Amino acid sequence: MTKLFKPILSILLTAAILPFPTACAAQFTDTDSHWAAEQIEQLCQNSTLFTGYEDGSFRPDASITRGEMAVVLNRIFNYQETAENTFSDISGDDWYADAILRLRAAGVLLGDGEFAKPREGISREEAVTLMARAFGFAEAPGLPSFTDAAQIAPWACGYVSALQRRSIVSGSGGNFRPRDLLTRAEAVTLLHGLITYRDTQAEAAQRPDEFLYFGEWLPVAQGVAKSPYDNTLFHYGSDGRMRYGDGSIPYRIGVDVSSWQGDIDWNAVAADGIDFAMLRLGYRGYSVGSLNTDAYFETNLQGAAAAGLDIGVYYFSQAVNVEEAREEAHYLLAQLDGARLTYPVVFDWELVSDKRGRANRLDTDTLVACANAFCGEIRAAGYTPMIYFNLYTAYERYDLSRLDCQDFWSAEYRETPLFYYEAKIWQYTDSGRVNGIDGGVDMNISFVDYGASSAPPTEEQAEVPVV
Repeated sequence: MTKLFKPILSILLTAAILPFPTACAAQFTDTDSHWAAEQIEQLCQNSTLFTGYEDGSFRPDASITRGEMAVVLNRIFNYQETAENTFSDISGDDWYADAILRLRAAGVLLGDGEFAKPREGISREEAVTLMARAFGFAEAPGLPSFTDAAQIAPWACGYVSALQRRSIVSGSGGNFRPRDLLTRAEAVTLLHGLITYRDTQAEAAQRPDEFLYFGEWLPVAQGVAKSPYDNTLFHYGSDGRMRYGDGSIPYRIGVDVSSWQGDIDWNAVAADGIDFAMLRLGYRGYSVGSLNTDAYFETNLQGAAAAGLDIGVYYFSQAVNVEEAREEAHYLLAQLDGARLTYPVVFDWELVSDKRGRANRLDTDTLVACANAFCGEIRAAGYTPMIYFNLYTAYERYDLSRLDCQDFWSAEYRETPLFYYEAKIWQYTDSGRVNGIDGGVDMNISFVDYGASSAPPTEEQAEVPVV
């Protein structure tokens, strides 16, 4: 386990957030129950230069000024060049003047041409813009996913998106509050996130055979393709659907459904911009182990096909050995009865929360063997096999290097995928909204147009409708 927080953070930020002297204290009088208590304590634990105010407080909810933020960033980066002072509200004697002019020379703090407004509080969108520029982040395309994203100024929007997609910036209740003044606690938290991210990236460069997974460095699985995606290019469109920004990798938007969605108006789904549907064909019971067909499978199959959608299917597996995995594949194939799908057939093995889950204790060797057996049967029948998992199952339960199938469908409900390897389909939310489907539904972005790449039907399949 590798600690991401390093003493360098407190060294860089000590005595930086405010210019006046403070007393050293191991514990502040006003941070115990504060949401940023951990970051504030970490900031000051290794320093006698800055801990807060002389009365022992930190005043986490007090605002920080533009001049103070300039001093923070200049002490971190120690800019060498100084710009000519054209600001009418700064004189050479001001304690913040040198820092502001150095940030201006570095292209970090530009002001409005005449005023730097050093004594005014700095807004959240201004602070994120300054910090992103200082740490060298380029603007990211598209709006961030905050519900008040339309209120973010155009000059700040790309920087907010860039930091949100790296999980450095988060909001409150879904909002970013761009024009609210930044507090001292928020400043500490943002800088903590930025420096941690920078240190992690630097450490990753020194560990080419490992990758970071929630604070733990894991070995890279040999022979498994690394993710080709640039996470800064993922963003939500105006319709609330995930997009991938630069167009270099095509994508398609899809849903996956089961009997939980009830009756679906598939024509409305297709008209709402959905390209493909992954249908649950069936499932094995997690306690007794019986094989079952989804109650809505036939209805969904016919409806989605009639609406012109590309279709794949998945089977919820609770196989505990190779024989059961093959049994599930044969059961699925019998239900398909030779239909030619345009999207993959998926082995969906999952842990269940019920203590009766018969497959929960499956060891890695057996799970890999089950997946390979299922996918082998599917491939032999002329379909494209795929394996579905979340991050925990992928990293902790599978050995990806031993899987015969390398078409992965990864489930991560977040702004950008963390999966280190290439996922052909990413399930990015379970609460999407689509016309024709009541309530929330799983949404997916596919980077392979399986429909376009489907092989032509064999002679035996020629009379079977393409679904």
